[in-house]
Amino acid sequence: MRLLSDQPDFQAARDEVGAAERTVKEPHERQYTLRYLALANLRLQRFDHAAESANQAITLGDIPTYNKLILALAEHHLGHKEKARLVFQEAIDAWPDDLKTEGAFKPTAIKGFLWFESADELLNLRSEIERLLPPA
Repeated sequence: MRLLSDQPDFQAARDEVGAAERTVKEPHERQYTLRYLALANLRLQRFDHAAESANQAITLGDIPTYNKLILALAEHHLGHKEKARLVFQEAIDAWPDDLKTEGAFKPTAIKGFLWFESADELLNLRSEIERLLPPA
């Protein structure tokens, strides 16, 4: 599995993640595929789908920070600026201690798929949102 941030063809990445999601059935396994599906949809400017997948991943117990950053970007692009700001703050408040340092990552292997929680990707998403949301 490639990191979506390194994947220039987000449609192909979305298709790949969709195939992975059909393979994993347990809720604790689906949270990862839903997160990556949310990110691929975000990059494809399918903001409603990105928000839906991020919310589902959160419901299944995935890292709130990652999904809330995706959700904040989706909400911003959907024109919900205040909601984006609130969700962004929730993402910052829930930031995992072990993913605060540039270069830090946590791998998780499930049924032949390797998922990465990457501090760099979180920090990049954070920077992207901060550029879009002027201070309140």
